[in-house]
Amino acid sequence: MTHRQYDASLYQHKKAFSTFQSLSAHVWQAVTRARELGPTEYTVFANCRKRVEPAMQESYFGNLIQAIFTVTGARLILSSPAEFGAGLIRGAIEAHDAEAIGKRNEEWERKPVIFGYKDAGVNCVAVGSSPRFQVYEVDFGWGSPESVRSGLNNRFDGMVYLYPGKSGGGSIDVEISLEAKAMEKLENDKDFLLES
Repeated sequence: MTHRQYDASLYQHKKAFSTFQSLSAHVWQAVTRARELGPTEYTVFANCRKRVEPAMQESYFGNLIQAIFTVTGARLILSSPAEFGAGLIRGAIEAHDAEAIGKRNEEWERKPVIFGYKDAGVNCVAVGSSPRFQVYEVDFGWGSPESVRSGLNNRFDGMVYLYPGKSGGGSIDVEISLEAKAMEKLENDKDFLLES
């Protein structure tokens, strides 16, 4: 877990942030505003398929994920530019390499615990799925899906899913589950909606 003060120089000479990192940071700030939080913990998830050694083949069928965490206070995430949150997310993802995955697996084998998304904390923002998953290309014989959403068992306050947009062209569909009061604030947040 990471807690650091914002330092613009940390992000000036690095490669561009990924769409996942940028969008996750934008959502993280907006959800924090909507919840009107004090200092607390937040969560981001990573796909481990390409991070294990040897890497899993593209034909691997199943889930291969571990939750990874980054933590900062609400005041800091709200008072800093989006690059701060994106930098925290990038740092957590980059640190989650094959060695880190192996260490977590060894810890789990010593003390097995079934992790539930809600275990990340009451004020977490958990990001799952990826716009890289071609969910609209799945056809079980009825044609392509009209829409894609998570199942009820995977929804809780703070859960975010990113899917490729139905309209294509690099668009992204974002599914966010929040308590009613926070969702109402989010729906009226002009900064979140990128309205002038």
